[in-house]
Amino acid sequence: MSLSSKSSIIGKVRELIKSSSSQFRALKFVLLIGVMSFFADFVYEGSRGIIGPYLALLRASAFTVSAVT
Repeated sequence: MSLSSKSSIIGKVRELIKSSSSQFRALKFVLLIGVMSFFADFVYEGSRGIIGPYLALLRASAFTVSAVT
């Protein structure tokens, strides 16, 4: 791919980003919600795996740790 074709592609992407068409705004909204959902799942699943050892570190009883996890 030549440099001029890369710059034209970059120009088209910039034009799309600056565009305020309702279809593009809707697509951008859906993509942002998807990214937010990915990071929310990442945090949630990560915290599920560590909550038991964390409670044990806080010296919670075995019953409390098992009930919470």
